Amino acid sequence: MRFSQKGRQSAAWICTMALLISSTFGNTVWAGQDEDWITKGSHSYHDCLIDEDCMEEMTMLFEDEDFLEENDWTEEQGQREMLKEMLRIYNLFGKEPLDGWDAYLDEREQGDFYRMEFRRFVAINNGALYHYPGVSQFSSLAPGGISAMMTNLGFAGAGNSYRYYDPTPLLDAMLDVKYILNRDDEGAPTSLREHYDFAEQIGNLWIFENPQALPVGFLISENLKDWTPEPNRPFDNQNSWALLASGIGQPLLHAFSWDRMTSENITIGNADEHGIHYTIDEPRNLERIPNLTVTFVSPERQYLYLYVNEDNAKRVAYTTGKERQDREIAAGNGLIDVGWVDAGEEIEVSFDLTNRGEFEKSYRDSGNTVVQAAGFDFDAWNQVYEELNAQPWRLTGWSDTWLEGSVQAENGQVLFTSIPYMRGWTAYVDGEKTELIPLAGSGVIGVPVGAGPHEIRLEFRTPGLRTGLTVSLIALLAYAFCFLIGKFLLVKKLHE
Repeated sequence: MRFSQKGRQSAAWICTMALLISSTFGNTVWAGQDEDWITKGSHSYHDCLIDEDCMEEMTMLFEDEDFLEENDWTEEQGQREMLKEMLRIYNLFGKEPLDGWDAYLDEREQGDFYRMEFRRFVAINNGALYHYPGVSQFSSLAPGGISAMMTNLGFAGAGNSYRYYDPTPLLDAMLDVKYILNRDDEGAPTSLREHYDFAEQIGNLWIFENPQALPVGFLISENLKDWTPEPNRPFDNQNSWALLASGIGQPLLHAFSWDRMTSENITIGNADEHGIHYTIDEPRNLERIPNLTVTFVSPERQYLYLYVNEDNAKRVAYTTGKERQDREIAAGNGLIDVGWVDAGEEIEVSFDLTNRGEFEKSYRDSGNTVVQAAGFDFDAWNQVYEELNAQPWRLTGWSDTWLEGSVQAENGQVLFTSIPYMRGWTAYVDGEKTELIPLAGSGVIGVPVGAGPHEIRLEFRTPGLRTGLTVSLIALLAYAFCFLIGKFLLVKKLHE
């Protein structure tokens, strides 16, 4: 059998396309498998000290263009920051940073589903570093719905990332955050003692348990189906969610306006509780520090939260009658857990508006600052929690790609889950496939249920997995065919 020149060219073209298709779809399959949002995380930090794959993941993160741009780093700065971060974690935790905590919590939970977080994150993807089921996420695959929901509820976030930082008790409960870890060097702040129960100390880690964590799914009123959180209104959003979900009319967060405002080297335009617009007087004069300070006066003794959103400031300082704190504004926005303040106590919030890119030769010309304050009502929260916890989704089994359990529903209810809404999930109610409901602006998964007892199962399959495997197999067979034909031609030529 003799092949023409055209035939040999066609065979070569087929082989090349087979390799390209196999590579493309193979990468799609494996990238899709990273979209597992239940447990998240693949390596502990100790693994990263000895695991080349994990080290490669960390290197890819610190070389990611979006990540570098978000932090205003050059590639060289990103490398330096990665090394500094690794050394800092290593010095804090030693060669066995978290040895024993996972076994302790697994024994304590006896196979039940739960989430946990560090009170202060070391890196955005703490779950991947320490191999635990957490909340914070930085990923190019992050669905836009969950990122927007988390940011609008008050978490620090931007685009494809959001960070666990100073949540209210409602947010902790919604996301099934049952354990908070705190390092020795941070002490045991009032917020942990206030909201959580001390469980155990293992090495230099303090473990606190949230006594009011809700399950990964629970029944709520169907009135929440059309609820969408609005930007820069986290206190209103939390209040409206709690009202629609539980039917309890008493607000959880009581917002109050700022009392006065002062500024240096900026001109204030329109200003209210939803935003303070300003222009910087001399943006090219880097010696003149533009500053905005807003002062609140607490109308009563209350547990206080602040919300700030300011892209032109890297840090925010807040001062009460008891202390002064200075902290980074992660992603430019987020909640601040201030703690108890007395009636008449002043809370001063100050921003130096000096954030600029490394190669920018001036401050930014203008900006808009959002700074809000609200007191948390624990009595109202206890009522809301009892209502939401009355009809849990009782899991009978779960893994990385599926969960199943039972509920006892009434008319006009929907199963609310804290699982991000995304392609790949399928719901079954009593064995029948059921359409998913995107809740909270397509942030999380909801499942409609009728009155009575039901068995509900959620399954995740990577979108395009079967197609990718099929195309990859066909490409592999085509490549094998080309290889055999090439070998046959070579043997035939040698015998001629």
